[in-house]
Amino acid sequence: MCFVGAIPVFAKVDVSFNREATFGPMRISYSDLYQVISQAQSLVATANQGREQSQRNAETRIESKGSTFNLEGIVGKDSFSQAPSSANYVFFEYRNWDAPITHIEIRLSDTRRTLEVKGKSIEQVEAVYRVLTSKLEELAGGLGGSQFRTFGAIVLLISGGLFPLLSFLFRSRYIEIALLVLGPLLSISVWVFPWNDWFPGVVVVHGDASFIVRYASELSFVGLVLTLVTFLLSIVYARHLASRGMNIALPKKIDAEAKKKSVKSKKRHAI
Repeated sequence: MCFVGAIPVFAKVDVSFNREATFGPMRISYSDLYQVISQAQSLVATANQGREQSQRNAETRIESKGSTFNLEGIVGKDSFSQAPSSANYVFFEYRNWDAPITHIEIRLSDTRRTLEVKGKSIEQVEAVYRVLTSKLEELAGGLGGSQFRTFGAIVLLISGGLFPLLSFLFRSRYIEIALLVLGPLLSISVWVFPWNDWFPGVVVVHGDASFIVRYASELSFVGLVLTLVTFLLSIVYARHLASRGMNIALPKKIDAEAKKKSVKSKKRHAI
């Protein structure tokens, strides 16, 4: 007799937990970026303490227009001294497949700003995720990004096409002229002005990214809008004065003196 038996084989299955987060536009300094990466490195060192580090790999990549800055391994306080003066893309990645925290990825770009944390321990993954998410949320704010600019361009093009059509609904000639002028200007502004520089999804600069630096694009845009509005109002007001023949009312004091002189001249002629 021949017996055929089956011996059960238990394979080790690696369980991985994953957390992801997305953030708004960012205008930060290299000091802010270092604090985020340093925090990630510190959390990983604590979570993966005592594990083999042979498979560990850390990479940081910073890109600007026409240049790329790469760092391998641990990031120090002075690591960004040679980085571009202004960067619009940041990528940080940590890998250690034989540890509680196996992968951390921070990607800051014009289109998306994301954080991804993976690991074999759900407690460690959750702890690292919460700390880094809180840190990045503090740095997010303002207006910008490719989606925001696309939406803004659509609004400007629609407004530019509607304003000349709406001008015929107003009886005032001056409002009609203002809308006829403003409509084409809004449409042309989509291609003329540097919206990518004014409203980027992310920008990293040297020095302290104070309020003026972080929101310089919004302040510049507001100043431009106010300049255009003031210019248009001055044109409308000038045409309004021209239509009245420049008959500007004199101040009361000057008007009273003119009347006195007129009365005196009449008395002289009467004598």
